Amino acid sequence: MTTTIHQLTKGKYVFFGTPEQQQGENLLVPYFTASGLSITEEDGALSAKVQLFDISNLISKRSVYVDSQRSLEAHKLYTWPAKLGDPNAWAESKRIFFEDHLIDHPIEILFELGEAQVSWKHISPEAFSEASAMASTSPEFKAVETSLVLKRKVTEG
Repeated sequence: MTTTIHQLTKGKYVFFGTPEQQQGENLLVPYFTASGLSITEEDGALSAKVQLFDISNLISKRSVYVDSQRSLEAHKLYTWPAKLGDPNAWAESKRIFFEDHLIDHPIEILFELGEAQVSWKHISPEAFSEASAMASTSPEFKAVETSLVLKRKVTEG
């Protein structure tokens, strides 16, 4: 797997492993990355890959989470820390959310809303598997997919 960090685009995803906090000299706000399976459309066909993704946009203030009843500003999905001025507390709250609600949970990016903004929802493991069956997959993708135990947040596609 390449170490290039990819941005989320319209498609279906399952993130796996442990979310990693990324920091750097020129970064004011740390962000998180995670390895993931992606199924996206490329040149009119579904393409399935294993890549490293910036997952912080999933809970950014400008992103939207959609469930069966409503749409919600995605930054309201996780528990805000008691010490709002503590960057480490913010990072820990986000890490916990990612581990509990994104890792091994299939999701779909419905559309990109603009820079660092997406609209997304959870999907069933079956919906992810159906898309995978229709996609052009690599041996690496198939090996990772068969090793995962996907978790369910929704009862239908």
